[in-house]
Amino acid sequence: MNRELALDEARSDIVVAEAPIDLSGTTREIDAAALVQSQALVGSKERAQSDSARRPLNGAGASGLSPNSKELTRNFDELRYSVRSYVPKDEGRGYWDLYRVSEDLFVLIADCRYNEAKWVGVPGERCFKIRYLRSGALVGKNGQHYLAGANAMFSCYPGDAGDGYFIPADTACSLVVVQCSTRALWNELGIDPEQAPMPLKDLATDENQAPQARTFEPTAPISRAFADLLDSRDLFEANLRGWFVEAKAREIIASFVQLLLQKPDLRIGNNRLSRRDRHRILEAKEIVLANIDNVPTIPELAHMVGMNQTKLKAGFKEIVGSTIGAFVSRNQMNLAAKMLTSTDLSVSRISQSFGFRHPGNFTQAFKRHLGRAPRDYRRQVTGLVQDTPSQGNH
Repeated sequence: MNRELALDEARSDIVVAEAPIDLSGTTREIDAAALVQSQALVGSKERAQSDSARRPLNGAGASGLSPNSKELTRNFDELRYSVRSYVPKDEGRGYWDLYRVSEDLFVLIADCRYNEAKWVGVPGERCFKIRYLRSGALVGKNGQHYLAGANAMFSCYPGDAGDGYFIPADTACSLVVVQCSTRALWNELGIDPEQAPMPLKDLATDENQAPQARTFEPTAPISRAFADLLDSRDLFEANLRGWFVEAKAREIIASFVQLLLQKPDLRIGNNRLSRRDRHRILEAKEIVLANIDNVPTIPELAHMVGMNQTKLKAGFKEIVGSTIGAFVSRNQMNLAAKMLTSTDLSVSRISQSFGFRHPGNFTQAFKRHLGRAPRDYRRQVTGLVQDTPSQGNH
């Protein structure tokens, strides 16, 4: 028989630390502290079996812990875990949820209130952080607001120097911090350090620079993703929340980097194309290339990308440099040329594969594009290949 969960009953959605974790350390120091806490929790087999509030949430393998603690720690390792650190009763109330999503991605979710101003130090780690404050305030050493809810901030840590902020006394703080390493930027996201937009480019320098921070207006998707993270505690079952946090953290990073990479909406060209229009036209181009042997009609293509036909045709010529028909013909003839020289298919069969009802029409199109008839092209290219002297092994 199911029963209702008492309000003061511990939730079974995350490993709970035995003691508060120092959030002012580096992520590696926090990793080590979280692992120590996890090991402490499984010191007693009876506790591991009976205390459902200390079950883990994420999906990686256990690391160097006792087999008797498997049920508790099966999802905990040094680079992927979830741990809750409660605010000590004599300091206030609330908690910080720590999620190590991957080696390069770290997430903090806070819902806390301190009796006295709480200093949170932030060390330099060659990373960037995106903070979203739904309520409360973060105050710098100079007494000025570092961030005030509801707002977002991007901070870049290109060197060893860090910074920090106070959480004011008796102020409800609802905060998310998503941290990403520079390695993920350059290697996983494929951003060229030399071509990176500011302020990401600061992370590419070898100089030991001071942190850079600025507030920004989050887009609607970024705001929704942060709100979803803050609300996830009450929305998801234990074994699902970690996956959800990971997905939302990656969504935030991708959306923010895309925001930095986007150029201002200049309404380019005679047709006053917006950034949205440009993306849709490039999408249409990719659809054509992916279906070059059976290209959608212009009305079908316009419907697929959500543009009217007139704007699609004019914009395609402006962005791609040719009409849709010329682009299709050029790419079809390039593929036909490849088929002529790499297969034994007849000219008639090749022409039919591109929707030509009459081989003569195909021949004319091919000759316009490549300067000779299909049979002449095949004879010349294959003859050159046959006449090429064999190359010895080197």
